[in-house]
Amino acid sequence: MAAIAKIAEKRPHQDKNSEGKYKQSKLIRELTAAKKEVEQLYEELRDAYKELKDTQDELVRQERLAATGELAAGVAHEIRNPLSIINMAVQYLHSKLAPEDPLREFTEAILEKVNRLDRITKELVQYGRPREPELCPADLHRVIESSLRLASARSRAQRVVVHRHYSRSLPPVKVDVERMDEVFSNLITNALDAMTDGGELTVTTGENLDEKHVVIEVANTGKGIPPGKRARLFTPFFTTKPDGTGLGLAICQRILSQHHGAISVESKISGKHKGTRFIITLPTDSETKETSGTKEMEEPLAVEKPT
Repeated sequence: MAAIAKIAEKRPHQDKNSEGKYKQSKLIRELTAAKKEVEQLYEELRDAYKELKDTQDELVRQERLAATGELAAGVAHEIRNPLSIINMAVQYLHSKLAPEDPLREFTEAILEKVNRLDRITKELVQYGRPREPELCPADLHRVIESSLRLASARSRAQRVVVHRHYSRSLPPVKVDVERMDEVFSNLITNALDAMTDGGELTVTTGENLDEKHVVIEVANTGKGIPPGKRARLFTPFFTTKPDGTGLGLAICQRILSQHHGAISVESKISGKHKGTRFIITLPTDSETKETSGTKEMEEPLAVEKPT
């Protein structure tokens, strides 16, 4: 009986110790959970701060670029009028010279430089003072073909084979035809610049059904673009060409953004699939889907062969 009494006396102390340990363990668990939550909140706050800072830096950069673009556009606009007068005067002088006159070499050189300056001023004005697109339903294949026709003489001269892989059921899109022609012409020109010794230019069209977008790819088998330069391709005033303005792709990106579309690039500088591919996406126009102008695409288009 005495032993039982001693055990009974110890039990309240044991229960209190167990309860104390349980409370302590529970408190530790709660503190650990709170610590993890604080750490998670800290990470989220740090990420939010970084995103805010990056956004602010980007806004500052965009404001500076916009100001630079506006200034450049103003200067370019002032240059274009006297440049046009110089162009007409030199063309007149050139037409009066005999074919064997040695001065023709100089007038041809002047005309070449004037044309280059005219191209640069146009790009500066386009970038610095972009106009709003005039959207209307259009057949993209016709727009692409127009750009390819303009480049056909150069592609033949450089022995570049042009392949067309056009979707026969491409849905209609609402675009500013003139601006989209600028985009395709720029990409085709860049492709030919990369294939001065021959190659293949492939234009592919299709539809992304999940995202309701038309996809256009312009690919070339040129030398490719190194990763470091690839990351800056759409940065205004960045160029890899000695006579480039660095505005062509920036203008393309802006035009596509105005169309609620996008442009991206893939490139390899070595291997079997060396070359560069630009991928354009544009939203489909569901309202005019029933009137899609794709009948002329039912027959496969011929591949241009170099002569």
